[in-house]
Amino acid sequence: MLDGYDATIIQSMHGLNENEIYGVGFADKYDGSGFTRVIMKYNGVDWRFIDIPELEEYFAMVVADEKTRDVLIVGYWLTIPGDPRHVYSLQNDTLKEIYSGPARASLGSMNGRTYVVLDQKIFYYKQNGLELFKDFTGTEYGGRIWGRSETDFFTVNDGWNFGHYNGKDLINSYKLNATIGQAVVFESEVFAFGTDINMPRDFILRGKLKNK
Repeated sequence: MLDGYDATIIQSMHGLNENEIYGVGFADKYDGSGFTRVIMKYNGVDWRFIDIPELEEYFAMVVADEKTRDVLIVGYWLTIPGDPRHVYSLQNDTLKEIYSGPARASLGSMNGRTYVVLDQKIFYYKQNGLELFKDFTGTEYGGRIWGRSETDFFTVNDGWNFGHYNGKDLINSYKLNATIGQAVVFESEVFAFGTDINMPRDFILRGKLKNK
């Protein structure tokens, strides 16, 4: 438990290996008097809090980048309407802001490389910032990225659709009527985890390559 707080909620976890795992979220007080963002790290033996400045912000997503060994985090203030989203990199336990603005922000990972999604644009993460990988502006692309390669990845598309990009075309693969929280892609299968938009129920969607 973080000193001075009553509860710790971990929203997302990701790691470089079984001995280096990160969890992000927030710590809260039962009386509603305040909360703060948190980062936890597992070293193969136990978990500890990483010492970062307290701020009333929710950390919602984390991805550890195998290329740079930096840890990327998406945070939201959510204190007043219009507050910006933030993307941070954690380098040697030091937090650095690499984006702040109104864009919907999310993270993805393929082949050990981290991708940062800002609205309809997907960026590579590099230690000195972000570099554009793919611009889907004006398409049905709604965000997120999970895949096997840069010519074979899944997305969330407008209209509650699960999408796929084959290196040339962005298509709607499946009508979901749900929000997708996470997906996992294997060699011949993909599993997506979501919540129905019309009723309080969760589901798992399984897709399989043809002839597999």
